[in-house]
Amino acid sequence: MSLGELSAIGSAFLWALNGVLLKPLTARVPALRITSLLYLVAAVFIIVVALPLGKVAEASHIPWLQLVGLLLAGIIGMRGGDTSYVQSLSSLGVSKAF
Repeated sequence: MSLGELSAIGSAFLWALNGVLLKPLTARVPALRITSLLYLVAAVFIIVVALPLGKVAEASHIPWLQLVGLLLAGIIGMRGGDTSYVQSLSSLGVSKAF
């Protein structure tokens, strides 16, 4: 099995696990708060990985228009897609939302 195939299987497994682990939270925590926390954890993880690799300086060379586009895409994706997905976990259940 190639690295690409293993990566695809691992990604699918983690996506499914994500839904199963988030389902119990959706009854007590609003979907937007859950996705905001997920994005915060991801941002911290990226910074923790980027610092030792010396990649943080490269981010300062991104043109401002592309940076604004990236931020807008993240905000729209989080508010629209991810929040809707987490909310559907609560109303539909994991098997139907997935």
